[in-house]
Amino acid sequence: MSENTPSEKTGVRAVTRRATHLAPGEPEIVPHPAPPRPPLPVSEASRAPRWILPAAAGVAGLVIGGLVASLITAAVVTASHEAAADAAVVAAEDARSTLFADAARTCGAGDVLDDGRTFVVDVEGEDAGSGDVSLSKLDCLFARIGVPSSVQTKMYDTRALDGRQSADWDDVEVSWSYHPDDGLDIIFELVD
Repeated sequence: MSENTPSEKTGVRAVTRRATHLAPGEPEIVPHPAPPRPPLPVSEASRAPRWILPAAAGVAGLVIGGLVASLITAAVVTASHEAAADAAVVAAEDARSTLFADAARTCGAGDVLDDGRTFVVDVEGEDAGSGDVSLSKLDCLFARIGVPSSVQTKMYDTRALDGRQSADWDDVEVSWSYHPDDGLDIIFELVD
């Protein structure tokens, strides 16, 4: 059996009950339930700040993005260099294939044959009708074709007894012969 009686000291009603360990008439005070305890704090070392994960993801994204951008840039630069090299080769081929035609047109002398790969120059000699290219036009042709000075000197110093002579430079091969009556006969050829 239990009885509710106010406590003289606290003014709190206490529930009394007869218990075997209490003397008869002695009230048993039952405390109110305690409020829940707050959770134990987690140590700072074991808990990572909340900004670490987004920051790590951002850094990883920047690194991956930088790598991808570098690869794309390298591919574009390589393609540009290859295209420029190809364009340079095509331009050189075009310039080479028109070398003799441009010289003939500029200087007004010579015959271009074999789709621009051969150029024949017949310099006038002592006999009438021996050739149609004057020495001044020949100098113009030498300059346009880019004949080295050493080869020009060899041509001007050739004698009739020397027979056919030849020389080459870059992609050009030249052969010539001389006789005072016929003049200087020159054949320029583009070689691969």
